Amino acid sequence: MLKTMVSDSEVAYRPLFSDETANAGEVWYYRVTARNAGGKPPVSNVVGPVYVREICQVDEFSDLSRVAGQSAGLTLDNTYNARYAEHLFRVCGTTNDWLSYAVAGPVREVRLTAFFTTAKGPVVDPAILVSSDGEAFLPVSPSKRSEKAHRAPPHRGEHYRQTQVDYTFTPPKGIRYVRIVWSVPMALDRVEIDHPGRS
Repeated sequence: MLKTMVSDSEVAYRPLFSDETANAGEVWYYRVTARNAGGKPPVSNVVGPVYVREICQVDEFSDLSRVAGQSAGLTLDNTYNARYAEHLFRVCGTTNDWLSYAVAGPVREVRLTAFFTTAKGPVVDPAILVSSDGEAFLPVSPSKRSEKAHRAPPHRGEHYRQTQVDYTFTPPKGIRYVRIVWSVPMALDRVEIDHPGRS
């Protein structure tokens, strides 16, 4: 498959590309070329074989095209990135806002990164609901959770201070749908969902 326009300006401090067209059990080979104002250099040597164990569906929130559903109150934000550990995009919401994902294969693990503004109150974790059929959802608790307090940007007041929280969820077997529900005002920075691809 040919993937074009993978830009290093879209992702900060994280891998630039996850090949979601692959499926577990496949073997792939890759070549790359760069492009800038100077043109395009020759294509690279072939890299591979790459043995695919699973797919990582990644949402960095440059838009909402990757979600399967969402509430009306969500907004996208790419401003004042210094408040968010220099990560570039996020989706912001408040109590009872939600978004959901549907993936091709059963989910092995879900990872989230969220930011909470200290001045707006204490951190209250979002609700994570999972489903095998997209109809009946059950809550799951995080298997891992870590908090990191970020300083306010220089020359800014403490009301800009953020708390970053990273979550890992391991849902029951057979899950293909994941819904994230805001409990308090929160900026969701990244979602990663591991699954085998098409079954």
